[in-house]
Amino acid sequence: MSDYKIPNIANTCHIFQLLVRSKKIMNSSEIAKELGLPRTSVYRILKTLESENMVRTVGKGYVMGHRLINLGLQVVSKIPERQLCVPILQELTMQLNESTHFAILSGRNMLLIEVCDSPHALKVASRPGSLADIHCSASGKCFLAYAPEEAAEELMDRLDYTKRTEKTHTSKESLKKELPSIKRKGYAIDDIEYNEHIRCLAAPVFNASGQIVGAIGTTAATSRFPKSKVPEVAKKVCAAANELSKKFGKI
Repeated sequence: MSDYKIPNIANTCHIFQLLVRSKKIMNSSEIAKELGLPRTSVYRILKTLESENMVRTVGKGYVMGHRLINLGLQVVSKIPERQLCVPILQELTMQLNESTHFAILSGRNMLLIEVCDSPHALKVASRPGSLADIHCSASGKCFLAYAPEEAAEELMDRLDYTKRTEKTHTSKESLKKELPSIKRKGYAIDDIEYNEHIRCLAAPVFNASGQIVGAIGTTAATSRFPKSKVPEVAKKVCAAANELSKKFGKI
């Protein structure tokens, strides 16, 4: 496969990924340094992407362009699983009075392909198309717990383990210890591990072969989702996940 790899296309993909995950606006020199690429090559790629509206300049740096964002939204809207999960998420949001979502694995992240917002003025859920860190999200931990052991091990070896709060898992060893408990309970919790004052609970969704395909979750401020509500919320989220699994053919 490496014989067919085109370096500049691979480098372009790496630039896209860096721009998405970076918390600051980066210029061409910073991008080149971060990726270990020649500055002139990065500059030429960025200028080509800019001419195609795939990236745009903000000051001296670069961010995602409108055409790329539009393409991403179109891709998310056409994911087959999205249509199946919408009515189930809507019903779950009505039951919980909180935002709900369905996420699938995408590389080293979980991709939110659908979000149903809560009626609260203060909304804490991410948007469809957002990528979530696996090691500190309920959906991500849920996926690891139910994925085949070899696949889970390989994925955990590739994670960055960015520390987002004081409760975030910062190593494979720490994260791995939690997985048996998740599988035993049937759901995973992001207990203020991703964002301060935010709690999330997710349950696995399976296909006809019994393989995990994603996770249904709910996200809320800890003031509205205290630990005392976990059993009640878990029961409803697991029921929704089971309903979606049946739509995917699970008996």
